[in-house]
Parts: sequence; C-alpha cells; structure tokens
Amino acid sequence: MPLSRAGITVFAVPLVGLGVLGLLHHDFALVWQPVPGWVPRRELIADACGVVSLVSGLGLLWRRTMAAASAVAFVYLLLWLVLLRVPAIFSAPRVEVSWSGCGENAIALAGALALFAELGSPGAARGVSVARLMLGVALIPCGLAHLSYFRDTADFIPSWIPGHGGWVIATALGFFAAAAGILFSVFARLAAAMVTGMMAAFTLLIWLPGAVTAARDRVEWTGLFVSWLLTAGAWVVAETYRGVPWFAVRADAPV
Repeated sequence: MPLSRAGITVFAVPLVGLGVLGLLHHDFALVWQPVPGWVPRRELIADACGVVSLVSGLGLLWRRTMAAASAVAFVYLLLWLVLLRVPAIFSAPRVEVSWSGCGENAIALAGALALFAELGSPGAARGVSVARLMLGVALIPCGLAHLSYFRDTADFIPSWIPGHGGWVIATALGFFAAAAGILFSVFARLAAAMVTGMMAAFTLLIWLPGAVTAARDRVEWTGLFVSWLLTAGAWVVAETYRGVPWFAVRADAPV
C-alpha cells in the first residue's frame, strides 16, 4: 500500500465524526459548511451529507472499500469547495475569510485527492502532483488569515503559552514557508511534514481540550473534527513524498 494505514485512518476518523455530528443535530458542520437557511429541504440534505461523510469515513477503514470510499470523499469535499467556498470569493473578494475558508476546504480536498490517486486512480502520478499543488496554494490564505485576524488568532492560543503575538506571526510564516517549499520543491517533504505537525499542534492544544471540557458543545466538537481533517489532509499529502530525500531540491516543481 503506497500510503500508511495510519495516515488513511487519521483521515477517516474526522469524516466519521463530522458525519455523526451531522446526523445527531440534523445540520451541517456549522461555519465550515455555511449552507443558507433558505435552502429547500435543508435538514434532509444535511442528513444526507452526514450519511455520505460517515459512510466514506468508515469505508476508508476497510481495505476492500478504500478505493471507492476515497473517490466518494473526494467528490464530497470537491462539491463543498465549489458550491460553498468558491462563490464567496466572487461575492466578497476583499474579505480574507472568503479566501481562508476556501483554503481550509482545499487542504482537506488535497488529502482526499491524494488518497484517491494512490488507492484507486489510474493516473496516480498526475493526481498526486495536483494534490501537492493544491496543498501548497491552500496554505497561503491560511497564513494570511492568521495575520488578518491577528487578535482573534492570538485569543485561540491557550493562556498558559506565553507570547501569543509571536506565535501568531510564527505560525503564519510557517504556512508561507511550507507553501513555498511544496510549490517550488525545495525541501518539499520536510515542508509538508512540518506544516502537518504545526496543524496537529493546533488540534491537540486548542481544539481537543475544548471538546473534552465542553463535552456537549457542538461547536467545540465540530472545530476539533475540522481541525483534525485539515491535519489529516496535509498528513496524507506529506506521505506521498515517501522515498523523496528530506532536503531534496527538484527541478520538477509543481509550478
């Protein structure tokens, strides 16, 4: 198997979690899936999306269904990006959250594409290349969001960690550096691994404690699973570099 079982499982779990949340609350994943209230049969569509997320996540846990489940997850996340995030860029292009929201979805989509390419696509090499390019581009608006919403980002950092402002700048630069490394194939494997670790730290230090201390708070659990899915997306793309030297500088950059 070209990808590790751990990476596939890490990607599957938040899909299952978001699916369960959707079915329990008969609603979408809050801010991450901003479906207007006027949409006809909104609750029914939300339940259907919960089922798709749950089934695709569970399907990734079994070898025989991995390829099909990766295709379903890819199409599912692609539709969220095209139908909900891309239109926001055209309607509010000067609002940074329009871009960062698109970037977040694109990180998860890059992971799903890498899974599909490695597990079931006949054009694996091309799919992996596109997934890497997508991840590199998606990291840029995420870094900009940290700077644009400086105070809000600083407030997310646990109080016991000193120097909140410094960490906001450091993480923004981390996103930019990883994007450059991936897009120009300069220490690309290292860049993908380090940005995965950085996002994993967000998940473990910020969202996990909130979900544990507020066990019935849907917002906290949604944030946890979304952050987990973004981390998993970067993780899966990082695994496509297995076999590439950590400090390789290649001429066949994706840009």
